[in-house]
Amino acid sequence: PVAWDAKLGEQTLDFFEGRLCRPSALDAARQQALQRRFAKLTAGLADGYAYRLLPRDCRGVGANAFALPGGAVVMTDALVKLAQNDDQISAVLAHEIGHVRHRHGLRMALQATGLAALAAALFGDATSITSLATTLPVALLQNGYSRELEAEADDYAFQRLREVGLSPKAFAEIMLLLEKAHQKTSGGGETKDYFSTHPATAKRIQRALAAP
Repeated sequence: PVAWDAKLGEQTLDFFEGRLCRPSALDAARQQALQRRFAKLTAGLADGYAYRLLPRDCRGVGANAFALPGGAVVMTDALVKLAQNDDQISAVLAHEIGHVRHRHGLRMALQATGLAALAAALFGDATSITSLATTLPVALLQNGYSRELEAEADDYAFQRLREVGLSPKAFAEIMLLLEKAHQKTSGGGETKDYFSTHPATAKRIQRALAAP
């Protein structure tokens, strides 16, 4: 049920905000511009999810974005600053919306915990929901999405970008910028950037460039 997605998403958000993230340091006008972009991408999506964009200043995750079950999308200030234009930000947001619509966060959590935890949570075991909410951010930060899930979210992003009058090439552009940033920071430390949580390949960039 979508209501259960929302509950899991709220628990997961509590984890991020309690341990990694603070309110965004971007000025109000910049945040409003980002919210307008997000609203354009989510307009008319009658899928039952309560979409909301949460700009955050997060430590240790670099330029990144996370889609949570239920419709919340956390986007770091570092990602906003890395992008060269707002179409590139829209491309990342469209990809994250794809993760929500395909329930990828829920699928990752279940893969990590098994069906028993899902059954317990569905029947009202609050402890199980809390356990899943801890599992999801750990799975995201340590393992990232599979290539299959990334391809699904990419395909949705390309389609949605076209629907709102933007080019999928913006996705290729931001991926190239993220790749350069990853190469600069991958020498050491504990930072988990976008490529740690969203595995990138040359094929994904090629698919974006080839998308009509």
